[in-house]
Amino acid sequence: MADILRLWVLMIGSAYEDAASLRHDPVFKLALGCLPDGAALYSQPTISRLENLPWPRELLRMGQAMVGLYCASFRQVPRRITLDIDDIPLPADAHVDFLSGRVLKLTQPSAF
Repeated sequence: MADILRLWVLMIGSAYEDAASLRHDPVFKLALGCLPDGAALYSQPTISRLENLPWPRELLRMGQAMVGLYCASFRQVPRRITLDIDDIPLPADAHVDFLSGRVLKLTQPSAF
C-alpha cells in the first residue's frame, strides 16, 4: 500500500489526474525505487480502488503510512511536525492561533 500511496502523492504533486499516462514513465519509476526498464507502475483502476476504499480504519492506516513515509525521509525525525491542512497559503514561519484561526506572527521571508 505504501508504494501506491507514494505514486498517488507524486501524481498529485505533479498535477497528473490519472496514472495511465505515467505507468511507463522512467522518472516516476525511479522516484518509486523501480528500474526505469522494469515492470509498469500501478494502473489507474488500482489507484481508483485505493481512493474509493477508505473506511475509518483504512483512513487511519493510510494516515499512519503517510506519516511513516514522511518521517522516514529524515535522518532524524523532527520533534514537532506542523500540518497545514487548509487551503489558505501561509509562509512556513507563520504562527497561527488554532482556536481563533488568527495569524499571530507573520514575518517576511528572508532573501537568498
